[in-house]
Amino acid sequence: MSSAEPPKYPGRTTIALLGKNPELKKTTENAILKNHKVVSKMFTDFTLKENESFRIINTPDVLDEKCLDQNIIDLMALSDPGPDLFILALDSEDADVQINKLQHIFGETVRNHLVIITENSKMQEQLSSHYKIFNIQAVSKNLPDQCQEWLPEQSFQFDCESYFQNAVKRRRRYLESTGYEGFPDHRGAKGNAHCGSEVTIVLLGKTGTGKSASANTILAAGSSQQSGLSNAFLRKAQHFESYPSSTPVTTKCEAKKTEICGTQVRVVDTPDFFYEEESVDKEQIEECKKYCQPWQCVVLLVIQLGRFTDGERGLLEKLEENLGWRIREKTIILFTHGEDFNCDLKEFIGERSKLKEIVEACSNRYHVFKNTVRDSRQVQTLFKDFPKMFPDFTARQPTQCSLF
Repeated sequence: MSSAEPPKYPGRTTIALLGKNPELKKTTENAILKNHKVVSKMFTDFTLKENESFRIINTPDVLDEKCLDQNIIDLMALSDPGPDLFILALDSEDADVQINKLQHIFGETVRNHLVIITENSKMQEQLSSHYKIFNIQAVSKNLPDQCQEWLPEQSFQFDCESYFQNAVKRRRRYLESTGYEGFPDHRGAKGNAHCGSEVTIVLLGKTGTGKSASANTILAAGSSQQSGLSNAFLRKAQHFESYPSSTPVTTKCEAKKTEICGTQVRVVDTPDFFYEEESVDKEQIEECKKYCQPWQCVVLLVIQLGRFTDGERGLLEKLEENLGWRIREKTIILFTHGEDFNCDLKEFIGERSKLKEIVEACSNRYHVFKNTVRDSRQVQTLFKDFPKMFPDFTARQPTQCSLF
């Protein structure tokens, strides 16, 4: 019985052949296969060639900045679960750029499975202390044996899940850059609308109640978590224009995003749709409908404490009529000017029949903001109450300060 050790990689050795120079790649490919019973196949922009010992995937330039994610995914699919060896045919001066891109795509461990082939003696000299780099003229005669020697002990595997997640995020950023805003905020069935990673908050109400100021309070809470800036600093920031005025300051729907407690939050500020009683702003109602859908939003109906007017008594019904659904099922009454209020809120509501009526219509869901005190805790408290207020919220794996 022979005492020879078994090969590290039984069967064919799969090689991903990368690089910008097609001639150098072809030379490298021929030197490995030696034209021994080679079978050649085409797949989109890839060429697959194999013999009894090697399977070479000759790639398009996947390290180019304009390379499509689809090409990377195709390479993953063709060499699944991962190639045994990456060979980078390199003849340009941007060696570090290409190698960094390779590591960025496939992870740091790819370096252990990487061999560089070049025709450039100067480049070989410059990179030899950092990488396995060889001149094609020096290794071409024995390249099949060399490839076997270059194989590391540990096999390489793609981290497909991580790459796909990043690819989806890149694609979404691209679509957002084109102006597309039609991303759904739900995941799965409508009944479990909020089990995803994003929630839309739509602020509705009359002019002067503090809609824009409340929207700024929510956005400031997200900014304070992301940047670590103090509440005092953030108090100066205004994402939505807001100042005391007898006429509407907000004249159109506007949306901005932030992250609160690890959840993406889209905050939508809206105008007073019924400021002119005889002329409902139909255009802005239609714009609001894009964000205000039963399965994808939470509505904050903003009312100033101590100033519940006749115009607000029928506001919920008017909003429902124009938006086309019972928004009360997803509405929280948001009372503003809490910093000026020193009474028991429950008693205050109970003593005012019309106010009590609108609060009860929203299943007694209400919260208080102090917009002149930009304290992020008042926002976090509101968000943490969402699952209690809306039983169809689906719990996610618990994390620190997790909303759902």
